[in-house]
Amino acid sequence: PDPPARQISWDATGDPGSERGPYVVVSNAKAPADMNVPVVVTFDLTSDCEKLKQFHRDFGTKYNGWLNEDGTVSDGWVELLNYVIGQPLQDTLNGVAQKYTWQQIWNDEQARTEFRNALLTSLPNASKARTNGVDFFTNFQVTVLKPTPVNPELKAAIEREQAAIQNAQATQ
Repeated sequence: PDPPARQISWDATGDPGSERGPYVVVSNAKAPADMNVPVVVTFDLTSDCEKLKQFHRDFGTKYNGWLNEDGTVSDGWVELLNYVIGQPLQDTLNGVAQKYTWQQIWNDEQARTEFRNALLTSLPNASKARTNGVDFFTNFQVTVLKPTPVNPELKAAIEREQAAIQNAQATQ
């Protein structure tokens, strides 16, 4: 029998234990700004024995990428996942970000939903394309957390603007 599929995560939140910080995208030209987009992707590594051997042979040895028995990973494993998952993820986020202003990326649920759906659509094919057409990774799940402006001054300016509106309403 095949071993159970191993669930893997690619955590781009910048939290302790994550693989990397949030992705930085640029919103569209109407209101351009760098935005941090934290993303967590989970997926399964194939449990097919022949595919696992091929994966190890073609990619594990190339990157010195492996999972240790205690669940920790080698630097090579993070590099391998960045190539197969992280880079296509960045490309997809960049494409979607071009449709929205930074304010929409920050506060519009529709933008987050589109990021998520675009990633769910693109990652299986993109990862397969980067592993010589073999689908070593399946069952993708994507969580896009709340994007925030890279420049804290943008956030502060919006908060000041909102406070001024509230003050004006209060004085009426």
